Amino acid sequence: MGRKKLLYFPAYFEMISTRLCVFGGRAVSPDRVGVAVIEGKRVLSYKEFSTYEEARAELAAKLGARIVSKQSVAELRAAEGLDRYRLVHSSRR
Repeated sequence: MGRKKLLYFPAYFEMISTRLCVFGGRAVSPDRVGVAVIEGKRVLSYKEFSTYEEARAELAAKLGARIVSKQSVAELRAAEGLDRYRLVHSSRR
C-alpha cells in the first residue's frame, strides 16, 4: 500500500470561505495543476501540468480522471479577487 495523501478538488477552491481565509480574497493564479485517475479511494495515476488548460486537455483523454491539487493553498485555476468581501472573523490557531 502506498503513502496516503490528501487531494483537493476544484469545489474546495471555489468556496468563498476558502478564497477569503486561504487566499485573503486576493486574485490568484495556479502554478501547477494535477490530474488524477481515481478508483474508489485509490489514486491510480497522477500527473502535473503548468496550466489549467493543459490539465483540461488531459482530463478529456482519460476516463475517470479528475482535476486536483496536492496543496490546499495552491489554486487550481485563475480567480479574480473578492473586492466586495472581507473576512470579519477568524479563530486563533
